[in-house]
Amino acid sequence: MNKDVDKLLLSKDEYLNAINFRINSDEESETGSLSPLKGHTLGVDISTGAGLTDSDFIIGYVEIRGGLILFTQQTGVDKIVRVLLDETSDGIVLQTPTILTTQDFSFSRANPISAVYRYESSTVEKIYWADGSNSVRYANIAISMAGLVASDFDILPGVEHTKINLEDISTGSLITGSIQYSYQFYQKNGAETNYAPPSALFHITQESDFLGESEKYIGSEKDTTAGKAFKLKVFDIDSRFDKIRIVSIYYDILNTIPIIKLT
Repeated sequence: MNKDVDKLLLSKDEYLNAINFRINSDEESETGSLSPLKGHTLGVDISTGAGLTDSDFIIGYVEIRGGLILFTQQTGVDKIVRVLLDETSDGIVLQTPTILTTQDFSFSRANPISAVYRYESSTVEKIYWADGSNSVRYANIAISMAGLVASDFDILPGVEHTKINLEDISTGSLITGSIQYSYQFYQKNGAETNYAPPSALFHITQESDFLGESEKYIGSEKDTTAGKAFKLKVFDIDSRFDKIRIVSIYYDILNTIPIIKLT
């Protein structure tokens, strides 16, 4: 091996580089010897895990506390697999893998997965993954994934929103102006939807909203307490989510930037 000359100047009896070999020599010596590097020892054959086969191709992984999460691919049968590590006198060995979920995620060997892991608590350990083809997904590996479908792993799940409705007007402390409302569904420590289209624009004035003639309905001075509150209602709540977040979009005068707040 000759590493001191350009590859164009190597003779037919010399070579520039070798893989899996190490050069052994003293610092002052101009000669040395080659010795092979130690290879790897098989820790566990993942195909021996329950439900795994030789056809499950690993296309990504992420390190977690005490082990690894593997992403495996077959046609229409994609799996998320947890493999825990044990430290023994022989070194680090892998335990028998556990399949966390089997879905059709549209995994592909042509699109390797990149993933990150976030530990929040003993009941919240999240992995996020992307493959450059599908939308970013996530899973909480600290809880059971039984009964979930592929869309349940979307960070922004698809949902059909209905507009938020004004049910009643009662006594309150709203400030004069105009206001709209919107909402989103979400799960505690989980996914959340996009916000729904804003409601109609509701006027906030000290005038009664139940006048018989509209020409008597007038506005009020800016920054004045109207003495009103709005009761809202959302229909067709998506049962996949256990919480709802309401936001208000408030205009104190015409053609101004609104103030948006969680209510």
